Formats: sequence, structure tokens, C-alpha cells
Amino acid sequence: MEVLFGISWQIAALVGATFFFGGLVKGVIGIALPIVSFGILSTLLPVPVVLGYMVIPLVITNLTQTLQAGNPAKPAKRFWPLILFLVAGILISARLVTDFDPRIIYGIIGVAVVVFSTISLVQPEFRLPRVYEKPAGVFVGALGGFLGGISTIWGPPITMYLVALKLDKDEMIRSTGLIWLCASVPMVLAYIAYDILNEVTWKISAAATLPAVAGFYVGAYVRQFIGQKTFRTAILLFLIVIGLNLLRRAVL
Repeated sequence: MEVLFGISWQIAALVGATFFFGGLVKGVIGIALPIVSFGILSTLLPVPVVLGYMVIPLVITNLTQTLQAGNPAKPAKRFWPLILFLVAGILISARLVTDFDPRIIYGIIGVAVVVFSTISLVQPEFRLPRVYEKPAGVFVGALGGFLGGISTIWGPPITMYLVALKLDKDEMIRSTGLIWLCASVPMVLAYIAYDILNEVTWKISAAATLPAVAGFYVGAYVRQFIGQKTFRTAILLFLIVIGLNLLRRAVL
């Protein structure tokens, strides 16, 4: 049986539930919507189709997070080199999404994420020295942009970088919201140009925005009851899960 837009009720329900859960996790820790949605849906649907579904929910939830967090000028001033190279990387690599085998980069990023997150849990006092902040920001921005262009998953290297700066909970949410928003806008333009967001996928993407935003607000409500230490631990544990999943995808 088919629903509007030509997908089965089962797939429609899975898409809605996936984006609600992804929005919920994003509301709690400020990241994870693309990780969750891509990780689940790409096991059943072609990658370009999944990427098309993800575009509008990503933009709207990132905009919602940025507006909710307030004062975007502060992270914009601090992280503009990272944002610049992130955007450039997405625009350059998005054209590779239909024919690039990302398993090598998944393996490299997976190892880095697991190692970094484990060390950060064991030695929570580690902090990236301020003198290295901008050079490291350029590197992780370019790396995140390359990975984001081919999969929309630019979060792991950038999240590791922000964790290493020891941002507090509010700064982390504000910074990830703005950075993710700046990255998602050019991603939309690139995916339109390469026919990933097209007359079929944009309708489902628009419909998936409602459960994603609903999940985000539920998660944001939960976040206010979480302390700074728990917040940081939750991000690091989630990063380890992400890293292990990237490693799984690298070898399968």
C-alpha cells in the first residue's frame, strides 16, 4: 500500500520515528540528527535518497537551535575560520556523493573519534591550548566539510574539537547550532544542484521536519535538567557510538 509521495506506510512510519528520535537526541546534546537518521535509513534506502530526506529537517532544526540558544555573534566571531572551511569543504565534496566510496574516510574518522572520546573520558582535564584553536579549527572545518559533503555527517571532528575547548553546556549548544546552520545552508544549494534534493525527496524531507522539530523541543526540555558533567559525558559516549558505527561501515 502506498501513501502520498509514493512510499509505503511502513517506510513513512520509520522515517517519522527516525527523525523524531534524531531530533530528540539533538535537543539534548546539540548534535546527532544526521548521524541517527542517516545511520538508520541508509540501511534500507539508497544513500542519495536518504540524504535528500535529511536536508530540510537539518536546516530547520539547526535554525531552531540557533535561535533558541541566542547570541550567535559570539560563536561566529570565535569560529569563523572553521565555518569558512567547513562550508567550502561541503560545496567541493558534495558532487562526489553519488560515486565516492567513503569507507576509507569513515575508518580514519571512526578510529580518531573512538580514541579521542575514550581518552577524554579517562582524562577529562585535557584542553586544547588556545594558541592552537584557530589552526585546529581550520583543519577540522575542512575535514568536516569533506565528510559532510558526501554524507551530511560533518559533526564528529567538529564536536571533538569543541569538546577539547572545554565549552560549557550553553556555549556548546550555541556554537553547534550556528556552525551546523552555516553548513546546512550551502549543503541545500549543493544537493539541489546535484539533484539529490529533487521534486520527490523534498516533499518527504519537508514532511519529516515536523517530527524532527517536535523531537528537538522534547530533547531541549530534558536538557535543562542535565548538569555540565553529565552533558559532557553524554556527548563523549555518543561520539564513541558514532565512531564505532563509522568503523562498522568502513569494513562492511
